[in-house]
Amino acid sequence: MGTPTVGVRAMVGVPDPAAATYALLVGVPFDLSGARSRWGTEARWAAREAEARGDGALNDACAAAMDAWADVVASDAALAVLESRLRAARARVAAAQARLAAQAATARDVALVEQELADAEADHLAARRERESAAGRLREALLLSPSDPAEVAPAYAPSMPPGMTRERAAALALARRREGL
Repeated sequence: MGTPTVGVRAMVGVPDPAAATYALLVGVPFDLSGARSRWGTEARWAAREAEARGDGALNDACAAAMDAWADVVASDAALAVLESRLRAARARVAAAQARLAAQAATARDVALVEQELADAEADHLAARRERESAAGRLREALLLSPSDPAEVAPAYAPSMPPGMTRERAAALALARRREGL
């Protein structure tokens, strides 16, 4: 049922005033088609759709943050490996130069290990750039400022509960199997 309406109409009489017409109109609209109730249903569906879009945007933001976090963790792990490679390459260069000084190696041997050191330094630099890029994506996903640090905890490594040994864990696993071996 709609809002009632009241209308007044006055028409001037032509050719004389006695021909004037006055009318009072009272209206109470009602809906036979049911369209008005569908408007509410449609509005509820539009609200649900908006909530679903918000949930989807939240999921996308969480996924972007997790991807950035994973990239930072992977970059940190790669940097650790490349720093170890860099230390080893520097040690090999020093050893090769010492052998060259003792005339136990050739200049070619020193050049080869120096090339390996240069490759390790280049890979380390590329990994640092990748880590900074991943850290920037993480800051952006978390709405941090560029000056905020993007330090993350290392990825979870498997660990044993306190007081548990591998042998005991294996024995418990075998005892709890459904097959009953």
